[in-house]
Amino acid sequence: MILAILLISVILSKVFVPSYVKVAPGRVTLFDLSATYTEDPSILKSITLAYVPEGTYTISASYVENMAKRKGIEVEFDSSVITVFADKSSSKLSKTPKIDPEVLDLASTVFASVTNEYECLEDATFQIVQVSGSVDGTPTFEYNNLGSGKFSVLAKSSGKYLYMMMNVRCPRKVLVSKKLLKFGEIIKPEFLEKSTMDLFKIHGTPASTSDAFYAKAMKMFKPGDVIVQEGIKRKPDVVRGQLLLAYVELPGIKISAIVQSLQDAYIGEVVRAENTSSGNIVVGLLEEGPVLKVMEVEQ
Repeated sequence: MILAILLISVILSKVFVPSYVKVAPGRVTLFDLSATYTEDPSILKSITLAYVPEGTYTISASYVENMAKRKGIEVEFDSSVITVFADKSSSKLSKTPKIDPEVLDLASTVFASVTNEYECLEDATFQIVQVSGSVDGTPTFEYNNLGSGKFSVLAKSSGKYLYMMMNVRCPRKVLVSKKLLKFGEIIKPEFLEKSTMDLFKIHGTPASTSDAFYAKAMKMFKPGDVIVQEGIKRKPDVVRGQLLLAYVELPGIKISAIVQSLQDAYIGEVVRAENTSSGNIVVGLLEEGPVLKVMEVEQ
């Protein structure tokens, strides 16, 4: 139960610092003290806490907490005092622990779920960054995307809990611009090409060909930029002047007619159109097809 409470508190915090830490002599940073973290390691490495020769020292948790707050980082502690053992055999770079086969199996299972969810290519890779706790047998697990390819994993079985941090690289074929695309420009297929990039390093949601082709650029794309959905306005499902099948359902009868759209529109929008036979203006909901479900006839 104590382990469970501890691990849950780690999940909720940005950084967890245990009561005993082994470091290399010299500059000691928050990165050196952290057992688990969800922050960018470079930020943790920038917070210098002390310079120590070989030996054993103590650092108060309140001091570490105040230093971390200057960078807007929340820290969870195991105790009010951290014992720091400085030893030459310790490396500041050895933050990845020796991986047990059971942990590696769990990480591989999580990795398979991630690559399936994000449709990664076969050359996707992962790295275990942090591990704390333990589990038995076949555990259940949950994982969260923390951004930039970082995933936190919480596994549990037989009353035991394990917390793990993973870095995942997810290569995907995405559309990139071959030329400078200006704001408002219509994106033609010949302006784009496919390139393999790490999905988790892309800022935005990569657009599909159906969304990108003939869409309008709502920002400037430089050559090599990924075409993202947030930066385009896809072409309308119906354009002004397009002929559509319109229908209206009455009790026991369905009446249809050909109409001409009076506006550009997307599926799900309300559209005004003109009946090509009678000249009447109708208003309806644009449905997949596209077809128009008539809701009103304007007089």
